[in-house]
Amino acid sequence: MLGQLIRYKRFYWPGFLTGLLFSLFQMLAYLSAPSSSARLLIKTPINNLCESIAKWLVDMTNNYAAIISLLPLLIFFWVLLGILFNLAVSVLVRMLNGNLIGSHRD
Repeated sequence: MLGQLIRYKRFYWPGFLTGLLFSLFQMLAYLSAPSSSARLLIKTPINNLCESIAKWLVDMTNNYAAIISLLPLLIFFWVLLGILFNLAVSVLVRMLNGNLIGSHRD
């Protein structure tokens, strides 16, 4: 199954770009406009998680340089989350269509 997923290279790009955009948008929005009124504009469940991580990092370090050094790690986790979300949606669609490996419709 992993070999099939590696062959579908187009499968990874939406997850990669989604994770990259979520992490960059939320981190930049939080660091550039930390006021509560600006944060109200970007409230979604996924962004709330990233905002709480960023707030925790700010509280723990009080240093933006430490957050910027951890940004690749956050991007990696958001990319991983995007890939897992795409995998879950793909499996769900295949289950609904009956196209999973080993299932045959007659």
